Order: sequence, then C-alpha cells, then structure tokens
Amino acid sequence: MKRQDGRALPHATLETLRLMALRRVRAGEPPSAVMHSYGFCRTTIYRWLRAAAKGGERAVHARKGTGRPPVLTPKQTEQVRRWINGKDPRQYGFDFGLWTRQIVRALVRERFGIELGVTAIGRMLVRRADKSGKRGSSRVTWTRPICSRNRLATPSEKSDPDERMTTCEKPRCSVCMASQHCEY
Repeated sequence: MKRQDGRALPHATLETLRLMALRRVRAGEPPSAVMHSYGFCRTTIYRWLRAAAKGGERAVHARKGTGRPPVLTPKQTEQVRRWINGKDPRQYGFDFGLWTRQIVRALVRERFGIELGVTAIGRMLVRRADKSGKRGSSRVTWTRPICSRNRLATPSEKSDPDERMTTCEKPRCSVCMASQHCEY
C-alpha cells in the first residue's frame, strides 16, 4: 500500500484515524498491521499508544495548533498603537508626514530594539484595528511613501520613467527606507 502523508489530512480525519487505530490495537491487532492498513509509518502508532497510556483517548484528540508566539507583548503592541493614533511621524523625527509600515518598523526598532519585517508590522496593526471593533478614525490607512527629498518632478513632467530614479543623499533614506535609491 502507498504511504499516506498524514500532514495533508484534516485534523478531524487524523483524530478519527488515531482513535480507530488505538481501538484496533487494544482489540489485539498488531500495531504494524494497523499502520500498514492506513498507509502510515509503522513507528507513528507508538507515540499515539504512549500518549493514550498517559492521558487516555483524550490525549490523541485533535487540538488547535498554538503557532509561533508573538514577538511584541500585548503591552508593547498597544504602545505602538498609541504612538500612531492621532500622531504624526514627524513628531518622532521622521521626514514623511504619513504613517507607513516602514516608519512603524523603524520606530519599533528604535524604541524596543526589536527587528520586525514590514509584513509582521502590517499584520499586527490590522489585527489590533480588528480587535478594537471601531471603524473610521481608529483604522490605519497605509500609503506608499513618495520620498519628496529625492523627487525631482512629477512623472508627467518627465518623458523618461528612468529619470525618476535618483540617488538618496543619505546612505539609507529615512522616508522610504530604500538602501540606494527611491523609485519616485
């Protein structure tokens, strides 16, 4: 029989298979024969048997995965929300007047010493906005920053789009966080 990858099955199905396998072994069938009939690795059932011996059948029930613990504590996350709500990034020493994920990331790195990706920052802020249950003013709207320091003219004023690429005056642009140049 072809081997089955249990990770591809739903949790409820795996729970049912574990319970059926335990009952078959308790009825006297050899564990290797039980696992061969399900198409799983023979050694897998021994973990199930140990868990059932310690905690009964409840020990092999499906549970929700805990996932990776958050890097920021709830208190730190709330502090980030307080920094953003009703404030302007320029109050914290940034050159750009709209909140971006890159600016929030730089602020978290500066204040907490924790390095987070922009995707993690975005998820954290959306999750906090959803939990507040409020609409409108508490919702954070993200914009893609245009580095005004490096922008020479509007795109309509230039004939060649490659002319919009200019080199930042600083080694790392504090507005758009680009390491070499800005796109706009």
